[in-house]
Amino acid sequence: MSSIHYDFPNLQRGDEIIVTLKGVESNVLLLDPSNLSAFKAGRSYRYGGGLVKRSPFRLVVPSDGHWHVVVQPIGGKVSASAEVRRAPARLPTAVSAPAHSNRPAQAHTITDVGRNLAMIHEDDTDPGIDVFISHASEDKAEVARPLHDLLVGRGLNVWLDEVQLKVGHSLRKGIDAAIAKSRYAVVILSPTFFTKSWTQYELDGIVGRQMNGEQLILPIWHNLSRTRLLEVAPSLADIVALNTATETLEDIAEKLAAAVTELRQA
Repeated sequence: MSSIHYDFPNLQRGDEIIVTLKGVESNVLLLDPSNLSAFKAGRSYRYGGGLVKRSPFRLVVPSDGHWHVVVQPIGGKVSASAEVRRAPARLPTAVSAPAHSNRPAQAHTITDVGRNLAMIHEDDTDPGIDVFISHASEDKAEVARPLHDLLVGRGLNVWLDEVQLKVGHSLRKGIDAAIAKSRYAVVILSPTFFTKSWTQYELDGIVGRQMNGEQLILPIWHNLSRTRLLEVAPSLADIVALNTATETLEDIAEKLAAAVTELRQA
């Protein structure tokens, strides 16, 4: 299969690459140097991106360094082409001066928690977060971590505690800021999820923002039945959810990415 290669020698984590196809759907691959070598040699390789049917399409760089974009037109059309460019850096988020004190009010309800979270900005230079992943630590290796990688590979900016939180960071402040800046919250609901104080803290903030119309919950059921969910969190049982018992993580990531992209463009 013919391919077109684009070289980006100095990118930073969170940079966006915009791919505009010219007339034909294509496989679009984001590769680091070692995986590019494996790709050229016909060996197994890891990549971001995938089959792109509509453009422009955005790739999000997962880490600092040297990156390559490879475009493979479906059908091997030699005449096919693409425009691949680095998106301009985002300016810091503009924040309007408040009419009154911006100190968060005392929270009496879940809605109050959501309002307070929206006022917290740990780092105003951060771009907006597409997806915040809320999960119990016991579900990290099996679900949260691989789902994070799959969503990043599909061009989304995804927050996962072990990736974004560094040594010395305040756990509470980091979580508050991430929930406040995220557009969607993927909540991995499992039996363990409902036994943890931190996940309940996150869920309160997420539900509060949804009640304010500021964020959308995208639940995933993991080792959890509807009967059990009705016992521990009946308000979540009626939200349309994905289920690891009936779908692979690849399928779940594809559906979540499609939903987020569609809602983001609406």
